[in-house]
Amino acid sequence: MASAEQQIKQCNQDIEDNPDNAKAYLNRAICYMHLRNYEETLNDAMQTTKLNDASADAWYMLGQAHMGLGHYRAAISAFRRANQIDPANVHIRSAVLQAEQILEEVQQGKYAQATFSPGALNAGRNTA
Repeated sequence: MASAEQQIKQCNQDIEDNPDNAKAYLNRAICYMHLRNYEETLNDAMQTTKLNDASADAWYMLGQAHMGLGHYRAAISAFRRANQIDPANVHIRSAVLQAEQILEEVQQGKYAQATFSPGALNAGRNTA
């Protein structure tokens, strides 16, 4: 299996060849998430939603990026959009609930900044 860095290079080439390649942006976002580069994940997930607004995976990845950056309200919004697109997906529903719980705990002062593990939200997801 290629490393995340190698996969990013391939995605870069795919995007250069076709700047409207939503799948390449999503795949690159996934690679950046594995590297915990939430800013780049956010950028590519946003681009993916612009190119394919009906991609539950893109909205889910956008939510994960927001979670990694501590943008809990934005994460909840993205996860809810993913849930609208794919309401049967239990992983997306779980992500909505987890993000809502973290936001509530942060608001209650239980944590100055909640701990987030992208792997916890990505368990069982096939986003590629």
